[in-house]
Amino acid sequence: MPLAALIGIGSRIWFALVEAIAEGNILARFRIYYFKIGLIWTVILIKVYILKLCIEYLWDKISPLFDSIQVVMPPMLFEGIQRVLPDNFGECLTVIIAAKAISFFFSISTKFVSFVTSTL
Repeated sequence: MPLAALIGIGSRIWFALVEAIAEGNILARFRIYYFKIGLIWTVILIKVYILKLCIEYLWDKISPLFDSIQVVMPPMLFEGIQRVLPDNFGECLTVIIAAKAISFFFSISTKFVSFVTSTL
């Protein structure tokens, strides 16, 4: 189902619930509360899934780099580095890079939102 259709369905449900609240229906208040909670959880799950996809994409791009280090380094140096670094060093580095990228984009979006709200 396209995203526009889902947004259209969600907006129709929202307006129907707002009309019911305007009429004084207490059950509609509970429905809108649970609808909002459902929307919040849906957005959170979508963000977590997107984060998971980003980390997997970064891991797919970074892991060949660590595999190619063995070719560039002398064998004794590579063995020494391999003893010091943990087995999942590439995964750790991927998560650190993803966290830095997320914090960078979050700071940019926060600055953008504050700029937009200050101009309005």
